[in-house]
Amino acid sequence: MNNLSDKIKELKKEIVSDSYSMSIGELISLYNDEELDIHPRFQRLFRWSSYQKTRFIESILLNIPIPPIFVSQNSEGIWDVIDGVQRLSTIFQFVGKLKDQDGKILDMLELEGTKALPELEGLYWEADSPEDSLPKDVKLDFKRSRIVINIVKKESDTSAKYELFQRLNTGGSNLSDQEVRNCLMLMSNPLLYDFVERLASNEIFIESTPLSNKLVDEQYRMELITRYLIAMNCSLYNMRKEYKDLAPFLDDKILELCDDEQFDYTGQETLFDSVFKLLESISDINSDDIFKRYTDRFSGAVSSSAFLTITVGLANAIKNGNSIVNDLSKVSELIKGLFIQETFFNYTRNGTRAIDRFEALTSFGKEYFCGESEGLR
Repeated sequence: MNNLSDKIKELKKEIVSDSYSMSIGELISLYNDEELDIHPRFQRLFRWSSYQKTRFIESILLNIPIPPIFVSQNSEGIWDVIDGVQRLSTIFQFVGKLKDQDGKILDMLELEGTKALPELEGLYWEADSPEDSLPKDVKLDFKRSRIVINIVKKESDTSAKYELFQRLNTGGSNLSDQEVRNCLMLMSNPLLYDFVERLASNEIFIESTPLSNKLVDEQYRMELITRYLIAMNCSLYNMRKEYKDLAPFLDDKILELCDDEQFDYTGQETLFDSVFKLLESISDINSDDIFKRYTDRFSGAVSSSAFLTITVGLANAIKNGNSIVNDLSKVSELIKGLFIQETFFNYTRNGTRAIDRFEALTSFGKEYFCGESEGLR
């Protein structure tokens, strides 16, 4: 028990925090003075409707308590928003101050009528016509309304804000695991985020991963790229013992890649492009069938297991100069025969832990497409 107490005390020291109650007017001033960073690129990851934004503004107008905002103070004293991007974005858009990632002021928020306040319908913070503007006394009360700000200070461990972001933005959040991961990349290394986004915009990749609108909105293509990059570049040693679930493993490994100053962006992109050019060259398989289940024909949805096995296997073969990449008929045969391979079948059955599947199929893919697996003996 003493070990547990000591561990708790040790981890507590990693986060140095403070808390303030600040007026909305003060927060607007901080934003105008660029002392508060709400990550403009995050805004498209948070999907509040116009009515949800109105309801939030209504809560402030009616003095209904709202959750605290969490920020991290960087070495220059600037507050980096960890939790509360959508709330602050809504406030700043409402008062006509919100900027996009290019610094352009976005259109002011037009309020909708609510059950409690139908009079809000069509109102703006400030409009050409007085009857379309919020009354002055209401605006003053709004700016004087206070929000609790919890601050993770610069003395904290550098990984603390990422840990806090994950805890606050998973579980009951509207963000998918990958959307949280995207935010972590943007906070830690925007260059890597841009790189993953660029790979996800590869036309052949998009054609070969037909997805539902919901999965597209939840950044599932970015997740597929993330899995591929981690499988190709990170150590999987002991991962099944260290992690029970795949999501925290992917979170930790993507942050490892963010910190990797030797990461070869050009080489990795060239290799990725080569994999999908190879797949495009297979004449007897349609691009949108590559990662689907095959029996006597391709059918069903894109299989993330097939995606991982095929892309990692072929990337490894290309990287190592294996002659199989010159035999398109053989590659086609292997893709079609993937689902009947014993290892693939065993690790894609219902009930298999995702973390076990990831490790096993990464290793299997590298063997399968290099002539060393059960399928080629």
